[in-house]
Amino acid sequence: MNGNSASFKFNFFGNQGTQAQESVSSDSKRLNGEESKKNAFYVSTESAPIFEDFPCFPLNVANLSFIHYAGAIGGATDIVPGQFEGGHRIWQGCIDLLRYLEENPFPVNASTVVVELGCGHGLPGCYMLRKGARVYFQDYNEDSLEKATLPTIVVNCGVDAVNRAKLICAEWSQTAAMIPEPKVDLILASDTIYTPATIRAFISVVNQIATPETMVVIASQRH
Repeated sequence: MNGNSASFKFNFFGNQGTQAQESVSSDSKRLNGEESKKNAFYVSTESAPIFEDFPCFPLNVANLSFIHYAGAIGGATDIVPGQFEGGHRIWQGCIDLLRYLEENPFPVNASTVVVELGCGHGLPGCYMLRKGARVYFQDYNEDSLEKATLPTIVVNCGVDAVNRAKLICAEWSQTAAMIPEPKVDLILASDTIYTPATIRAFISVVNQIATPETMVVIASQRH
């Protein structure tokens, strides 16, 4: 796939109507605590070495080159209300966020801490890993973290970079407790706000993680 000429799908609700309404309802119940919460945990990265030689796809964004696994699982449903919050595709917001990071370099050293919320494949987080930061990749779905995020980290940053990454499987309300850092330098998110019910929870977790010195960069679209 050529990043500058490729067509990316980024509409979460391609089939309007009942499906979208059900997803909004489910999001609202879960985020307001009406549905039982699953336990938050760190996803194991022990399997990282097996992904070094897996087949993958090129993705070029401006002067950046990445490889990813979206083609292998891109046919999966991206939103299953109350169960799966996306992550098997690379959305336009991710591409836009990568371009922004390339055009507006963020200073990085060995102590820089980055959090990518709703990471999916985690390409923006991978970009910061490449620059030497420590990165927390958060997503609601364990399957995305195991089959999309972890492989993408390995093939783009190398197995050794996994030592500077933490994969958090958690809802946003649980995420701050999983980041035991005195300060987070940069918070990234792309295409994470797709229903009104998600906005309040998203703002809440950003406020919990951020300090006055934290930079927050969000790529989103109107729905």
